[in-house]
Amino acid sequence: MPPHPRRSPEDLVQLIVENDERHRNPPHPFSKTFHVSHRVWIEPLFNLIGQILGRLVLLLTWPTVGRVHRWFCFKLAGSRCENNPQLSRRTQEAVQIAQALYRKKGQWPIVLIGTSHPNTKGANAWLRFELLRQGLVIAAALIEAAPPEKPRRPPQCFLAIDPFALDSVPVPVQGLYAGFMHAQYLVWDRMVSTQSWIQRHVLLRRTGHAHVAWRVLRALRRNPVLMAISGGLPHNARLLYAAREFMTHLRVATWGMSRREAQHRLLSLLKEPCAQGFPSATGQLDSVILARIQALLLEVGMAPEAAALALKYLERDFAREVPARKRLWKVLIGRFVKKGIPVLFVPITHRLHEPFVVLGESLGMSQAPVDLDAWVEVTANRYKIDP
Repeated sequence: MPPHPRRSPEDLVQLIVENDERHRNPPHPFSKTFHVSHRVWIEPLFNLIGQILGRLVLLLTWPTVGRVHRWFCFKLAGSRCENNPQLSRRTQEAVQIAQALYRKKGQWPIVLIGTSHPNTKGANAWLRFELLRQGLVIAAALIEAAPPEKPRRPPQCFLAIDPFALDSVPVPVQGLYAGFMHAQYLVWDRMVSTQSWIQRHVLLRRTGHAHVAWRVLRALRRNPVLMAISGGLPHNARLLYAAREFMTHLRVATWGMSRREAQHRLLSLLKEPCAQGFPSATGQLDSVILARIQALLLEVGMAPEAAALALKYLERDFAREVPARKRLWKVLIGRFVKKGIPVLFVPITHRLHEPFVVLGESLGMSQAPVDLDAWVEVTANRYKIDP
């Protein structure tokens, strides 16, 4: 039997791209319109301009930087915002929980503000930026409420800057946005291999897969961090996180293939249509798909009983529009909570009628939960999208 091919993180991203192309309306084939030459010859100049503008903003004092960031969200939303009656109450609630955690543990909590991911096109595309704007309002209040010994640093948004994420705007705008956001925020280039030399080593340095997780952890120690917990639109999020991380969680004594090859095989199965349509769009796994996944788990090296239990977990998480992100919680607990640093989580989601932005109750964690799966279910239930 020939050896399995060596897979990279970008092989998985390519599957996400192929999956996304099937759900675009009207069709807009990214793989046929993207040209690496644009990154090599056009983007770098605009990356540089964006970097300069971003660094100029950071020369301002903290309260002014916060106002500028919220103004940018307002402008990117088409000068539209929502007067959310929940915002003041939820902001005060988050501050109170953070202060209680500080009194209990003697350390100001790590702050993670997690959002859902509204559609990128259509009448509700503005919501992407309104979720961030309201999250930045809460983040600013938490920064101001922190003890005097904690430096006032701007909150960090975790954003994708690769051509796939920005393919709805012209290449010069992609370059400007990527450079500006890299100077301001935490950014991730999921197609880092397409960067030119000067992007990889200077203009967009340390934005690839090898560095992004460590950069997020360092940022959490310094600033509130805002991120789309789903990682993308539902049909992509189910593959990128629900399915990919499902393979990461499996406990197998002896793997029959590399973990990444198993992830690639699973994502390949789930992006194909079945009797009920595309699983990634519906979140439903029919008996044929389940049988194929179970065969893959057996090939990986799982016992039949363990594979059946694992499938039940996958079915539950795959049905969600926002995956539970168990791996993220394990990292936060291991890196912070178990070391005595509390965590404050603020959930923000959206719906397609007023009020469009739903601010959930903040969750404080001062010690590792006895039942991690139950904790994950609590957080996941806060992201049920109300149509």
